[in-house]
Amino acid sequence: MFVCVVLAGCSSLAGCTSSERPAPASQAAPVPPPPEQPPSAYQDRLNLMDKELGDALALMGQARDPDTLEQATLAAASVASAESERTRFGPVDPAVAQANTALADSLNVFGQELGYLSQQVHAHEICTGPAVMDMVATAPSMPALRAVASGLALPGADGRTYRWGSSLPARPADLSRPSVQLDNGAVLVDHRPPGQGDGQLELDNQSTDGAVVLLSRTGALMLSMAVAPGQKATADGIPDGDYEVDYTSGSDWDAKLGAFGRSCTFRRFTEPASFRTTPAEGGVSYTVHTVVIQSGPADAATVDIPPAQLPHQ
Repeated sequence: MFVCVVLAGCSSLAGCTSSERPAPASQAAPVPPPPEQPPSAYQDRLNLMDKELGDALALMGQARDPDTLEQATLAAASVASAESERTRFGPVDPAVAQANTALADSLNVFGQELGYLSQQVHAHEICTGPAVMDMVATAPSMPALRAVASGLALPGADGRTYRWGSSLPARPADLSRPSVQLDNGAVLVDHRPPGQGDGQLELDNQSTDGAVVLLSRTGALMLSMAVAPGQKATADGIPDGDYEVDYTSGSDWDAKLGAFGRSCTFRRFTEPASFRTTPAEGGVSYTVHTVVIQSGPADAATVDIPPAQLPHQ
């Protein structure tokens, strides 16, 4: 008789068996598919998503300064990302499961793009709502989002159709807002009292961007004048007194918002502009105050300020 002996600590011999077996590999539980949803309920969810995204984009489009625009862009990015998750894991009509997945993927990418745009706004590369909406309309995710919107509107195998996409901005071909450059010497706001001043304000724009200089006293704006890149402009009739001098510069002027859409800066001269008129032989002696605008960071004569600190009409 052949006897098989297994010694502790030794490997088993040929022909021997062991009662020990390896533990089965752990397997993740399959993710159940989202529960089915009645067509009317799925459409209601699409309507809500469309409204939420539309409201968020509308706030972006209305922003008149980069601080407000940055917050609105970050908020819209959060909405897009949240809607992506809601679409991916929420109940769905099986008839449009493929389009629903495409919508979730595209919204996720769109949220990331909005996050990147917020960084450009923070750097003052983009400064107003209309300027940023031009970029949103041409974002890389827009063709996919528009394709999903069109696909949901087409009848599927069961004849069902859905609506989504009214929140999407106009296609690039439909955009008609031209880039505007201010005329040199254009007066935008004028509250100079007629015949009450002899002072002159000379503007010398040595930068590569257009600028608008604002003259105010005790927070009240009296005069704002544009000066083109590399040009000079003069305003007279300035009454005696001490005035605060601010300016904003950039490109792509938005007349409705009264702000530059791109590459914007907001600065204040640290010393006030003092205008004085005194009698002189044969007439009067008056002040000519020169404002020089230069490219680059703020210099010893200026300081950067938040956009909200600029005086308004």
